[in-house]
Amino acid sequence: MLAASRRLRRPVFTSWSAAAILGLPIIGDWPREVFVLSRRRSGARAGNVVYVASGDAVPQICVEGITVTSVEYTLIQLARHARLGAAVVAADAALRQMPFPGQLPPMTSLEAIRGCHEQLLPYHRSSRVQAMLLRATHLSGSPLETVSRLTMEELGFVLPRLQVRIHLRESGENAYLDFHWDGAIGGEADGDSKYLRDADTAETRARLVAEKKREDEIRRELRAFTRWGWREAWVAARLERRLLAIGVPRDRPAGARFW
Repeated sequence: MLAASRRLRRPVFTSWSAAAILGLPIIGDWPREVFVLSRRRSGARAGNVVYVASGDAVPQICVEGITVTSVEYTLIQLARHARLGAAVVAADAALRQMPFPGQLPPMTSLEAIRGCHEQLLPYHRSSRVQAMLLRATHLSGSPLETVSRLTMEELGFVLPRLQVRIHLRESGENAYLDFHWDGAIGGEADGDSKYLRDADTAETRARLVAEKKREDEIRRELRAFTRWGWREAWVAARLERRLLAIGVPRDRPAGARFW
């Protein structure tokens, strides 16, 4: 993309390319192609450059000297070109607004994305964007949580409430659960790096001890609780076993894969 920004005449990056420049994550491989706005209402392809059809007055922003489409327009184009799972991961990251302090502000809102979508209608593959809008949320704390939620949907499980606050009576503190179901059932999705990023240091050991105490308290407040990581979230059968073991019910048949 940096090479294309020098070779092309005033390019405006969009879709996958703008998502990368904006720092939005995806799941799966990034494409080899570079995506830029077409200067016409029709799209085209020249080598590894994809020219995306555009209308009038496409919203644009500048990121470190590179022009890209707005976050909202970028997510819409990404949803048109990517698999649904990748688009939802990026949208969740842009929307992220956790209910506890110390969080970065969101890049956009669901209302803003929906407003941009409605202004563009009708357009090709708009149904893919609508599918993304139906699933995107500001309460997903990480791509792992998003993948976990989509895998639950694939498997037909009752979808959980997200970032539910529970009061830990023993310590008097509050804990926010990634996933919570009726019947006092909870789950959390954490990657290993959360605990091991500083290797074997006193800070790491203290963090592990604190997390163990927190989990013990959570288990005493709930009827059932489990944790999982990337290996379980990505392989549906593994997450299925975890959720069945704690009694998460199903309310619909299994659906199609998002990836």
